[in-house]
Amino acid sequence: MLSLLALGSSMGIFLVHLFFVGLGRLVPAFDPSGVLTSSSIFKTWYIGIAASCIIMIPQFLWFTVPFALQYNTCAVVLTLAPANALRRSWTPAFCTPDVCHAFGLAGTAMAFAGASMLLRTEAEWKSSVLEPFHAGTLGVLGNLILWMPMSQWQQLLTQIEREDKGDGVWRTEEPLDRNTQTPLL
Repeated sequence: MLSLLALGSSMGIFLVHLFFVGLGRLVPAFDPSGVLTSSSIFKTWYIGIAASCIIMIPQFLWFTVPFALQYNTCAVVLTLAPANALRRSWTPAFCTPDVCHAFGLAGTAMAFAGASMLLRTEAEWKSSVLEPFHAGTLGVLGNLILWMPMSQWQQLLTQIEREDKGDGVWRTEEPLDRNTQTPLL
């Protein structure tokens, strides 16, 4: 899943940059400084890959550290419920889904701007790399484009978690009440 998100982030900034390069060439007043049209689209892809790696590391740790800490308990009960409970206990109360999404967008902007700064300072072809402001902006727009289809995926994951009941078993067939067609459990 993390690899899919990383590829989606890279593809998102690539497509948004491609769109704005086309728009900047069709309407020159849109990009008067020529920053978007003069920068290389393929180097924007490199920014997306570097930013995706920056984004993936904390997410990977967020899921693996609780499992490593609760490994013995998870092995005894044969589910990931103890690791999930530990992860939920670490989440502050103010982190509603909207707050998490805002933090995610801010983190995405910082990751893409940081990847652009890294490539501009370390690469020998720094002249055609997007500047950090434009890279961060395009990264957020690309993330929003990715977020639209992923919101449907999130609804599916929420349904799976609801059917999971925290014990790691996905129940596809629950006994139903004959009269109301609602689950008995």
